[in-house]
Amino acid sequence: MADTHESRRATNTVEVRFEVSPEALAVLDAYNHATSTSRTSVMIQLLEEWSANKLHEATVILRVAGRNPNQSDTDRS
Repeated sequence: MADTHESRRATNTVEVRFEVSPEALAVLDAYNHATSTSRTSVMIQLLEEWSANKLHEATVILRVAGRNPNQSDTDRS
């Protein structure tokens, strides 16, 4: 069996740790219990959805503003 570091690298993921209020954790744990899910799966889903939304927002802003993020600042008028 591969160690945890090797397993993460193989699946191209990184570990994230953070602190949360006891109340928020209680709600998460209750949700997990009610839906037979895990803390990890819920947090991954939330973060992936949030990331996709932020990327979409940034893309729309750049398109509407007529900006190309690959273009250097000196090339802009």
